Amino acid sequence: MAKTIFTQKGTAVNYDNLITIAVEKGEMPNERTGEMEDKIAVIGSDVLGEIIVLGAYDSTFAANSLMTDITDWLKEDTTPFFEVSQEGGR
Repeated sequence: MAKTIFTQKGTAVNYDNLITIAVEKGEMPNERTGEMEDKIAVIGSDVLGEIIVLGAYDSTFAANSLMTDITDWLKEDTTPFFEVSQEGGR
């Protein structure tokens, strides 16, 4: 069954096209002000070498919660969709 992750911004990502998923700390622009902010992001690298931000958070706990939920979702194999929340995890 094909699996799709909907990122925090609502973009659909085909899980089969992802090579890796990892938690990384880095700077990202604030959506309202455009200023750079430190964030902890869950990112995916796809088969074309592009980086896709699945979710970006202020805390490591929220990013790790998302990673745990994605892992659990992949093990379940019952639902074809996973939607990333604003708070971390599902």
